[in-house]
Order: sequence, then structure tokens, then C-alpha cells
Amino acid sequence: MLISFENALQITFTKTTLEMHKTEDTSVTLNGNKWPRFVQKECLWAEGLVPAIITDHGPLRKITIPFKDILPLAFDEAYGHLSLLFSGRLYKLKVDDTLETCVVSHVQADALERQIYFMKFKRHVPGTISEVDIPCTMVGLLASPAYLKGYHVQLMMPTIKCEVAGNTVPPPFLIDVSKLNYKQPFNSIYLEDIEHLLPQDQSCLFHRKYNLKTQEVVSTYQPSSLPEEPLPPDYVDPNFVNKKNRRIHLTYTGFFPKQ
Repeated sequence: MLISFENALQITFTKTTLEMHKTEDTSVTLNGNKWPRFVQKECLWAEGLVPAIITDHGPLRKITIPFKDILPLAFDEAYGHLSLLFSGRLYKLKVDDTLETCVVSHVQADALERQIYFMKFKRHVPGTISEVDIPCTMVGLLASPAYLKGYHVQLMMPTIKCEVAGNTVPPPFLIDVSKLNYKQPFNSIYLEDIEHLLPQDQSCLFHRKYNLKTQEVVSTYQPSSLPEEPLPPDYVDPNFVNKKNRRIHLTYTGFFPKQ
């Protein structure tokens, strides 16, 4: 039986959607141990352990997690960067008969070496808000009228910061672009257009810092048709800002004059 191109796209889109929604609960369970006293993190690395701490809503706990358990979660592609889902899911850590439900708040990693050096978790208590960056992905791109006409379709927000107060963290958002068409000078899908992807019980909402009517999630445009605009005078390149939020001086070596 022959299948038309449009039907094939629809079948592909349906299979992809169903496959992604088979695992609506993206939480994972990991076994950990106490961080031994007076043991430096370099010694833990040599033993194949990742040092970590658990903070908020309880006492500070220092733990270790086997690197072999973290690796497939952190780097889900052979030569990719740190997975966006790595910090966008719920972790259930079993440490000494205690189950800690947490979200990742900080990761020190090296994508080139595929190493995790340190992790920081925050306890998640249902009923209280935890901020989580949930990944986004486009589905139905090959059926998008804008894409078929040769226009550029770009995912503007790889992750969306959400306020989670429920028992689970929602899975990655599947943004349907199969009906996205081009309009002069550009056309976009905004946050208010994908509110239906949030849980119906309002246990997870988009972060309050967003303007749902103006925040673009996906845009389609013709690159050559958009005029270039200069950067604002107070723009600071985040690649040249250190951990103390100070500018990194590339030519300053500690001697006068300082640039």
C-alpha cells in the first residue's frame, strides 16, 4: 500500500509524539553514599565517584554518586554537550536508607573529556516552588509550511524555566511546528501558544519573569530580510564574565595600566 508524503509525515509525527510520551515521568533513582570525612574530591575521582552536596529544606549533606551511573544521564550523545535534560528532571537519591528528592542546581563538568567533577542538588518538597529548566524540542518540522517553502525555522528557547510545585517534573516540551507558516517579516510561536503543554493541575507553570504574549519559543524568518541592529551600549558578553560577575580582562596581566 502506497502512503502519500503528507500521510507519511503525519505518521512519523504521531510515532515520535507517542514515543516521547511513553515516559512522562523523567525522574531517575540513584544510589549514593556519604562523603567520607577528610577525603578530598581528587581521591573520589580516582575511585570513580562524583562528589555532591544536597541543600535546602533540611541539613546540608555531602554525598558521592558512582560516575558510571551519572555518565549516561549527563552525556546522552556520543560527542554532544551536557544534556539539557540532565538538569531538567527529578532525582531520587538513596543515601543510607534515606530517600532524597532533589533537582540539580549546579554542575561542574567537562563535555570534551566527558567528566562530571561536582554536583549540587536542592531538595524538592511538593507544595513549594522549585525552579527547573525544562528542555524543548520541535516536532513536525518536515511538515511545516514555512520549512517546506525554504524559510528558516529556529528554536529560540532550548529550555524554558518553570516553577514546579508538584510531585514530578514534566517531560520535555514537544512543540508542534507542523502548522507554522511564514508571515512578513517573521512569524513566531509564543509561550501563550504552548500553555496547553503544562500539567492541567497547575503543578508546573512558566516562570513569572516571562511575558507569555511576547516571549518567542519558535520563530520562522528569512535571514537576509531581517535588518541588523547594533548591540546596546551596556551589553556585556557573558563569555567574558567570571564567577564573581566581573569582566575578564584578556590583556591585563596584573600590571599598570589596567584596561
